[in-house]
Amino acid sequence: EGDELLLLDGSGTPLMTLARDSQELAETRWRVTGYNNGRQAVVSVIGGTELTMNFGADGRVSGSAGCNEFTAGYRQQGDKLSISAPVSTRRACAQPEGVMAQEASFLGALAMVDRARIEGGQLELRSAGGELAVMLERVAGR
Repeated sequence: EGDELLLLDGSGTPLMTLARDSQELAETRWRVTGYNNGRQAVVSVIGGTELTMNFGADGRVSGSAGCNEFTAGYRQQGDKLSISAPVSTRRACAQPEGVMAQEASFLGALAMVDRARIEGGQLELRSAGGELAVMLERVAGR
């Protein structure tokens, strides 16, 4: 139904079916590999920190911003994705160096998100203008 490609041999016998990756985010878990730092650059996550995003079926996304936990609402319609302003816990972390700036940039990048695309085990969140906001990889098991 538009989401599969069937490969046949010369006699019409099916050899392989290729299915398009589901674009549904509900009930998926992701690890951030890069984010827009707000200065026109996508940067990697600081070593020793983990940024995560867990999309629930209830329209909430939560995870780790590196030091603090965050939660926000999200709405997905096809490839369109909007994420509400996140709220987070209020801890201050001194180590590793730069973790608080990373957190602020990552949470700021979420405000840019307008579109989502899943391909393989990767998720790209992009702005309406096509700028990369956040890059993620699927966490095993989801």
